[in-house]
Amino acid sequence: MFITKDEYKTLPVGMQSMIAGDVVPQGQLAAASLLVSIPVVVMYAFGQRFLTEGLTAGAVKG
Repeated sequence: MFITKDEYKTLPVGMQSMIAGDVVPQGQLAAASLLVSIPVVVMYAFGQRFLTEGLTAGAVKG
């Protein structure tokens, strides 16, 4: 709400600013949401091993 410069906006807020009134660019929003989700999926893929090891470390006795 208080950020006026486009350089400082986060990606979801920038995607919302693509919608103007009743005009919703479905294709552009779908492509932008796919590009925004790629880093999250990559970080999860690398961190999943450590997450499961940490969750199961205390479950084994001995």
